[in-house]
Amino acid sequence: MELKEMQKLSFKLLEDINKKYNIKHNPDSIFLHLAEEVGEVARELSKKQKNWRDEFDKEKLGEELSDAISQILIIAQDNDIDMDKAYQNKLIKIKQRFDIK
Repeated sequence: MELKEMQKLSFKLLEDINKKYNIKHNPDSIFLHLAEEVGEVARELSKKQKNWRDEFDKEKLGEELSDAISQILIIAQDNDIDMDKAYQNKLIKIKQRFDIK
């Protein structure tokens, strides 16, 4: 699945949730939710440390990464950004910066 399709699906899910609960999403709250999800990714990665109280769960890490990606894609949709194009352009810039063919 391409990022553009993931972006549309993420935004559609958000719209469906908004409609079901008669709410309207707020771009600021989406950003805060992204920060929360990144924290959950960090917590899951911390579990890989030997002294952590819980066991590392690769599936849970994948879920948390997916949550973070979904929030990023919603922010992109809110700002009319084509993430396929933006990501491809960023890869080109990184290759140029590090002189990679």
